[in-house]
Amino acid sequence: MVIKLEKFTNSDFESYFKFVSNVEVMKMITAKPIGLEQAKEDFKNLIKKK
Repeated sequence: MVIKLEKFTNSDFESYFKFVSNVEVMKMITAKPIGLEQAKEDFKNLIKKK
């Protein structure tokens, strides 16, 4: 099995938002989903990281 990790790109936002806005997924991580504006800000910061 091979696992390949790749840095997020701008085209990944839709998938990222589906994940972070999902109540069932996020209740295990932050206890609540993330709204669109917060997701945009968080994603912008992820893209900036090297």
